[in-house]
Amino acid sequence: MSSPRQKSSARLEQMNTFKLEIITPYKAYPPRDVVSISVPAEKGTLTVLAHHQSMVCCLRSGQTRIANADLGEETWTIGQGTLTVRHDVATLLVQEAKNLQQ
Repeated sequence: MSSPRQKSSARLEQMNTFKLEIITPYKAYPPRDVVSISVPAEKGTLTVLAHHQSMVCCLRSGQTRIANADLGEETWTIGQGTLTVRHDVATLLVQEAKNLQQ
């Protein structure tokens, strides 16, 4: 049986995460819950957190950092593309994507 503190912590974690989709011309990676993503935007690095305002931005090739809901971090290399954020779903539509930890 879960304690009230565990239930509260689980609810807080759900409220502070959002879905991330990574799509390339060759593969659509399974959506995942993340805490944040930092992407190489046209004029610097852009970090997105839960409840971010809806937006679309152009991305340049470079490294993307993903903080997963399970508190693990990943670094990906991505190609040029776009980031769309809408209703707590972030979609990376990029030319290529590779998880550097795999």
